Amino acid sequence: MNHAFADGSQADGVGGWGVVLLVPGRPDARHSGQDEVNDNGACELLAVLHAIELAPEGQPLTVHTDATTVVQAIRRGTMHPEQEELGARVRARAAERGIRLRVSLGPRDARRMREAHDLAAAARRGEALPNREKPEVRVRVRKVAWGAEASFTIRRGGETSRVLRVLPPKEGVPPAVLALSALVREARGGEHLLVRMDSALAPALWANATSAATREAREIVEAAKSDAAARGVTLEFVA
Repeated sequence: MNHAFADGSQADGVGGWGVVLLVPGRPDARHSGQDEVNDNGACELLAVLHAIELAPEGQPLTVHTDATTVVQAIRRGTMHPEQEELGARVRARAAERGIRLRVSLGPRDARRMREAHDLAAAARRGEALPNREKPEVRVRVRKVAWGAEASFTIRRGGETSRVLRVLPPKEGVPPAVLALSALVREARGGEHLLVRMDSALAPALWANATSAATREAREIVEAAKSDAAARGVTLEFVA
């Protein structure tokens, strides 16, 4: 069973969220971010929403919170408009990602809850998360008889994995662009990826999709960027 400890911290219209994600077989992951919110309960619900985005798709997830307002908004709804909307978004997003969601109310002094709280408070203050994991990805594309293949060598938390993806040909779209789209799909929610590619074209189009030579290539890049934004994925291209 996957578990996430989620907490929020709000002051002066600025909110921070923190998530500690525990997935069997993977290193513990810590994520945080900042949003403009005027309600602490809404900030707590945003943390749960991010936990759902970060968790593996199609697997059950137990989210631990220390806020009764979070449990109420997700399970039964609330009279608070912003919290009601976010509770509905949590339920809808869990259903979209095939995640059977369970929300558990726990003590705020539990170790993992304290970690989530510290992450949220630091994010609200705009402090950098120390030693934040930045997975590194090496992307290689090669042409084959049926189109192209992309291999992703991904290093996360001291572990290295290799993923091979077939890239069926698409008229007007270079294989490097197809590989970029596939890479976004491989990323986990909330990740900041350090990406190394032999192609200079894909990073250039990621920075400015309108410079694509064809409409088809532009649409694929724009769709990939939209997907990345929705899941909190960012790409940083390095030499």
